[in-house]
Amino acid sequence: MPIEKRKSHSTRYRASLAQNIAKNGFVVMPCSYVTKPAFVEVVLTMALAYRFLPEQRRIKDAKRRAELELDKSQRRLEEA
Repeated sequence: MPIEKRKSHSTRYRASLAQNIAKNGFVVMPCSYVTKPAFVEVVLTMALAYRFLPEQRRIKDAKRRAELELDKSQRRLEEA
C-alpha cells in the first residue's frame, strides 16, 4: 500500500485558489505591494465586467444630461 506524500504549501495554495475561482467565478490574488496577507486584490472575469459597462454608460449619460440641464438653467437665470 503506497504512502501518499504530503503536498507542498504552494501546491495546496494553488489548489485553494483554483477552488475559489471555480466556486466564486473570480480570481483572488495577493497584492504585491501590500505586506499584510489579509489584503487581497479581486480581479473580475470579463463576463462580469461586461455587465458593469451598460450601468457605467447609463450613469455617465445621466451625469451629462444633468450638466446640460444645469447649464441651461444657469443661462435662463443670466437672461432674467
